[in-house]
Amino acid sequence: MRVCIAVAGSQKQAEKVLKSKVEEYFHRAIESSPITANGSDEVMQMLHWIPDTVKVTLGSIPLATGENYADLYYNLG
Repeated sequence: MRVCIAVAGSQKQAEKVLKSKVEEYFHRAIESSPITANGSDEVMQMLHWIPDTVKVTLGSIPLATGENYADLYYNLG
């Protein structure tokens, strides 16, 4: 399983970063949300797969530092 994370100064900018990194086929399935959000079930499930240390680190990055992108890969087999 592949989890892609983009962090930027705004939700719109994060979506732009994410779309520049993943294949166009996946663009329609992109759902963005703040890391700490109480969002939809799908968002909360995806946030579950992100390690807490990563969430804390990404959440503490000042907005003026630019964008960050990461791919996390999980072997579910």
